[in-house]
Amino acid sequence: MLIHGTQYFDELKDALTKAKQASLAVAFWGSGAARLFNEWRGNSLRIICNLASGGTNPNAIRELRKLANIEIRHLSDLHAKLVLTDSRLILGSANVSANGLGLELDEMVGWREAGISTKDVTQRQSASVWFEQQWQEAQLVTDADLDAASAVWQRRRQARPRLNLGQSLIEQPPHVLRDRPIYLAVFRQYASDRARQELEQVKQAIVEEQPESRLLARLEVFEGWDERDLMADPESTLIQVYWGSRGRVLIHDVVRPVPELQSFYIDQDENEKIMLDFMVKQNAVGPWSFNRDDRLRLIEQVRPWLELNGPEIGEGRCYPFYEFRQWELDNHV
Repeated sequence: MLIHGTQYFDELKDALTKAKQASLAVAFWGSGAARLFNEWRGNSLRIICNLASGGTNPNAIRELRKLANIEIRHLSDLHAKLVLTDSRLILGSANVSANGLGLELDEMVGWREAGISTKDVTQRQSASVWFEQQWQEAQLVTDADLDAASAVWQRRRQARPRLNLGQSLIEQPPHVLRDRPIYLAVFRQYASDRARQELEQVKQAIVEEQPESRLLARLEVFEGWDERDLMADPESTLIQVYWGSRGRVLIHDVVRPVPELQSFYIDQDENEKIMLDFMVKQNAVGPWSFNRDDRLRLIEQVRPWLELNGPEIGEGRCYPFYEFRQWELDNHV
């Protein structure tokens, strides 16, 4: 029987719900994959996945490992999508994430999947022989394997295709933004005169070494941020959000960290080291535009969220932009 569209996962859920034994060679798994097994009551569940290429979310595998009567192995060259139960064989195009592109289940809307579901005994026997061969070659998934896969997965997530609803950052739904290194850098007070002086000294040093440097007019400074609260990865994009003591909200330049310029000064009054983190201004946020109108819209959107989640006076903190947008969705803001 040909299955396609929503039939595909409906058939898969039905097969797993009724099965006592199930063997799955499915390369890529995404967030929410464990939901396929909500009704699983069988006594033997074997899964082979691919952890090496960045198409599997390691957290999905961690969740699957919690299921009863399950064993999970991995093959670095697996690309199959086979599900075999004691009464059914399903073959098709669908992973339990989108085609190894680093997409998650809720990002798969619009992908056209098709497959075959059969109860034919001969076909199931052939599939069983093939699966056993792969099972013997596969390696048991360990915690170390999952830790190694996490770095590969994160890189793939950041580079995944833009399934966006427009060119503006503000138009993106939360699932498009998940795991992207885009943050709201919320601060309650501006850099001091001393920090601005240090910034000018850094610019002067750059002039002496690189007179033609394009960094000069684009440098900003963050003063006194705790390293736990500031995303210093140069691949990160920070949207500067000023939240004043009287509730005023302003959206400033989008910046990217330049960690090699990090420095400090000593506050003589407090005898305290004050860290200085330097940023370079960006014209866009990741692959999306972020113009003046977008900033004005974001001011109104972010205000109620700040009142519930923002930092205390005198503090600064970075928040994943995805979490803010998900909060909006969850609270119908």
